[in-house]
Order: sequence, then C-alpha cells, then structure tokens
Amino acid sequence: MASVNRNLLIKIAKLYYLGDRSQEQIAELLGISRPKVSRMLSLARQMKIVEFKISDSPLMISDMEGKLKERLGVEGVRIVPSAGSRQDTLGAVGQAAGEVLGGQLAPGMAVGISWGGTIDRVVSCFQPPRHYGGMKVVQLVGGIGTSAYPVDSRELTIEFAKKLGASYSVLQAPLLVSSKETKKVLLKEPELAAHFKLFSALDVCVIGIGSELPEQSVPYLAGAITLEEARRLCADGFITDICGSRVYRDGTVKPNDINDRVIAITPKQLKAVPRKIAVAAGSDKAATIVAAARGGFITTLVTDDVAAISILGEEG
Repeated sequence: MASVNRNLLIKIAKLYYLGDRSQEQIAELLGISRPKVSRMLSLARQMKIVEFKISDSPLMISDMEGKLKERLGVEGVRIVPSAGSRQDTLGAVGQAAGEVLGGQLAPGMAVGISWGGTIDRVVSCFQPPRHYGGMKVVQLVGGIGTSAYPVDSRELTIEFAKKLGASYSVLQAPLLVSSKETKKVLLKEPELAAHFKLFSALDVCVIGIGSELPEQSVPYLAGAITLEEARRLCADGFITDICGSRVYRDGTVKPNDINDRVIAITPKQLKAVPRKIAVAAGSDKAATIVAAARGGFITTLVTDDVAAISILGEEG
C-alpha cells in the first residue's frame, strides 16, 4: 500500500465522515468500486488520517463487565475502552491483561503462555510488581519456523520469564507436524515427554483466542496451514483456534486433521488448569470468545468494549 494516494484517502474520509455520503455514493462520485472505498476508509484510520474520540462511561464499562461475566459463566471480566486503532486497542488490552495476571501471581507458581499478536502485546506491556522465587514459565504451543509471522512462542516464553525472574521450559517442536504418526513419535522423545508433564502442574496460564475470520487465523498467518484449510475449518464449524487446537462453535473439540497434528497443550489439559486468563479484542472475536467460554477455556476474560458489545448483542 506504499503507493496509496494520501490526498485520495483524505477526500474519501471527508466525504464519508463530514459529507455524510454513503460508500456507494463516494464510489460513484470518484469512479472507484465500493469495496475499494471501504478498504481506503479502513486505511485512513490505520494511518491516523481519521481519529475518533468517544467519551467513555465508566459506569457502562462496569455494567458490561457484570453482564458479560454472568452471560459467559466466567469468574472475572476486565473490559478496556477500544482505542482509535486496532494496534492501540491491543496495547491497552495487553496492559490490562498484565495487570490481571500480576494480581494472581505468587512464588513457586507454574505459568503457561501461548502465542499470537495479542499475547505478544501482553508480554511487551507486562511490568511485574516484583520477581518471584521458584516460578517457572512453560510454553504451551510449538514454534513456527517461518519469518512470515513475527511472533514466536519460544521467544515470548523466554522474554516473559526474564521479566518475572523465573526459569522457563520451551517446547522444542513445531506447532504443526506432517502427520498424526509423526506427532506420536515426537511425543515419545524424553525431552518432549518431560515438557508435557509440566502442563498438569500449571497454576495459571495466559492464552489468546483466534479470530472467526479465516484470513485472520494465526496458524494461517504463520504459514502453518493454507487459507483454503482455514476456510474449510470455519465452514465445518470450527470457529476458532485455542493453543493450536481448533474449537467448534459450541465450545466442543471434535476430531479434525489439524488437531491430530498439533504439538501443544491438549484441550483437556488446558481446561484442567485452575486459572485461565483469556485475552482477545475486536468484534471478530465475539463469537470465538463465546465458544471458548462454553468450552471451559476461560476463567478470566480481558477484552475491549467493542467485543463486549458484540457479544452482549449477539447473545440477546
């Protein structure tokens, strides 16, 4: 998008936000397609040509937290106001998740951490109140051996452990292997077997929740699966991925080719962790948050108000 005409973005933004023109009217006026107008309006926000200021209500946020807690059947909910851009919103959610986690840590704990753009923000924003003796950070999902996606779960694990002054255990295996048989062979290796035993001793974990949009699927963005595979999984009802495993829209985990090849904490092991802090933001995470809650993968949710409004609206 380096060649995008900034002046054109400004014109489209003024027509839409100040001129009250519809996207269809702008497309006809400027001789471009309506989808292009939509994309350029989104880009105008990303480039901060257009910035919004909405006066938030603390009482509304508090009210939504209570309703969302009851609706999802979770122990706790923390909602932050959405910011002017997705990246700023992720930063705010990441900081809030770090504060929630900091309030649950104690010496000697075993802490699990997954991966993804939101979890990357949690780690980068996290400022622990102090170092904790005897703490261990455990990587929950295998790594990605590609430069296509800049977030690697091993690096997140190590950086997080350093901030806590804790030891760590990384999962020396790829997220996705070629076959079910390969997975079985790898899990018999002593190093991997020892790492998987740590999953049953976790006290708390921090996990991301995948988008319902196939093109925003982290495994797809990281090159672990193709866009066609991501679309097929969504069409089959597997609405999200949690720690690498695909989860059905009702929260259940059903057999599929991806789950059979994932090297990560299993859904059963994850549900057994006493405290699970799930972090997600955006309207595209509304249905996936609901699925994760139904499946028992959340005890505390940290999200933004756009996702919260979307969930409460869709849930009646």
